[in-house]
Amino acid sequence: MTPADLRAWRIKMGITQDKAAKLLGMSPSNYKDLEMGKRRTTGKPIDQLDRRTALACAAIDVGLKEWEPD
Repeated sequence: MTPADLRAWRIKMGITQDKAAKLLGMSPSNYKDLEMGKRRTTGKPIDQLDRRTALACAAIDVGLKEWEPD
């Protein structure tokens, strides 16, 4: 998943950056950095997002709820 893919996911979901951050369990500033494709601390580009974020977006897209043990 690229930063552009993340933005496309958010738009498809019809949610704001702040709502996307909340759903993914991260700060709004962290989410915005991912979507912009650069690290705030170093300014280095982010070409690919981590697999956990991509999987979380996919899970949210299909309506999966947060896992809870029995």
